[in-house]
Amino acid sequence: IFFKNEKYNLKEKLKYFIDTLFGKKLISQHGDLPMLASGSIKTWLVISNESPSFMRELTVPYKIKLLIFSKSGELVNNISKFLKPNASLKLCLNNYVGYVKGLTTYYVKVTKTPTERGFKGSTRPHFYYEAKSSMATLHTQHGANKDYFIKLAMKKNNDRNFIFIINPNNKYAKINSNIKNKKIEKLISIPSKGSFLQEIKEKNDLEWFLFKCSSNIPVKCYYIIADKMLENLSVDHI
Repeated sequence: IFFKNEKYNLKEKLKYFIDTLFGKKLISQHGDLPMLASGSIKTWLVISNESPSFMRELTVPYKIKLLIFSKSGELVNNISKFLKPNASLKLCLNNYVGYVKGLTTYYVKVTKTPTERGFKGSTRPHFYYEAKSSMATLHTQHGANKDYFIKLAMKKNNDRNFIFIINPNNKYAKINSNIKNKKIEKLISIPSKGSFLQEIKEKNDLEWFLFKCSSNIPVKCYYIIADKMLENLSVDHI
């Protein structure tokens, strides 16, 4: 752990070292979840705690903690659940944010903490965007970057393209975004634990466009494609 490329402070290094020596119980697993909510879009979180059939050792129970932050970084809800071995948990996160007007974004921090020593065999948490005619799925992912780019093919079918950015840090993120084909530069400021949804509007005569962004601190960036009425959605990491 002392020689890996990831940046850990001294407290984290000591915790990982002690956890390795004494049963692997101390370490929590974190994930970042970009949440969408509207009258027609729901975000679901699905977590299962299972081990492969050939494993003799069962997985250990987990405490699940969810912190939901508004797009301005304010804490909206703090949720705690318990997940036993060979069990699963499915939550509609819209039930924990109240009524929303229009399409609204949130950042959700997911933390899994084992309550016993043993095999941490639970599968990676997944989230789902449920729309009227589709359900898009993606796994939660810890870790972020300062620079992102994506080259997207355009079609004359009235699709809508979105860039969804979340800031999991404890300070403001200042992001320079650029759309090459339109030569548009935009400065985005996202507060700590906040989120931002940018629709990329392009002319139908373009075959592709290149989106780039650079931040002063690591952020998480996602690409969403939808139809005109937001009844069909697809999402992926950038």
